[in-house]
Amino acid sequence: MTSKDASTKPSHRKSTRGEYIETDTGNKVSRRALITGTAHITLAGRVVVSPHAILRGDLVSPAASSSSSSSGAASSSGPRTSIAVSRYTYIGAHATLHPPHRLVRPSPSTSSTTQQPPLSTQQTTLHHLTLRIGENVHISPHAHIAAASIGSNVFIGERAVIGNLCVLRDGCKVLPDAVLAEGMVVPSGVVVGGRPARFVGDVADAWGVGGGGGKGVWCEGGELRELVRGVR
Repeated sequence: MTSKDASTKPSHRKSTRGEYIETDTGNKVSRRALITGTAHITLAGRVVVSPHAILRGDLVSPAASSSSSSSGAASSSGPRTSIAVSRYTYIGAHATLHPPHRLVRPSPSTSSTTQQPPLSTQQTTLHHLTLRIGENVHISPHAHIAAASIGSNVFIGERAVIGNLCVLRDGCKVLPDAVLAEGMVVPSGVVVGGRPARFVGDVADAWGVGGGGGKGVWCEGGELRELVRGVR
């Protein structure tokens, strides 16, 4: 896990007893969360990772190499990020964050001396991409996330399934138990629900209004500062 301005190794404050470990950037990570591949996970600050939440940072594809025109030596861009979470995001208990993926087929060789098998017989490989989550996103308990990107001020209900490579725009809402098919795009201000998910309406006029207005006060689609602050 990293912050935007920190190294890839987690930086913790002095150990205190309790459910959560709080980092120097204000992230609160449950001691009972299951997080793998921490070097590939970025928590930007004030992020809550609840008990039994699963973050699959180990699902990362190697960074592409590039050749230098002067020396011909291959260079790597370093460790890739598999999960990037922005500030004031809440990840509920038993929720799963899983980087999206694509199936990649090898490109045909341009060499005339090497005979390549037909493309239909070449083995495809699984290439993992980065799951990017915006600010003030509420991921409810038991939700499963494999989206390409989630905008800011998004609310995801309990047990919702966000399929591979889905895109959720700013300020949308996913109802509990909804199942979003692979690649589905949810526009801003829209509510989706059902199995499979479909558009069921628009968010209310008061959507996102009222969060951050006082101690312990937060609302769907609004600021989650008070929710994060109240986690102990």
